[in-house]
Amino acid sequence: MPPTGPPPRATSTPGFRSARRG
Repeated sequence: MPPTGPPPRATSTPGFRSARRG
């Protein structure tokens, strides 16, 4: 499936982590 969201490396960014947690 196409990468609809940010790359797996983005999970390391606090911004992406906050969006997933919220």
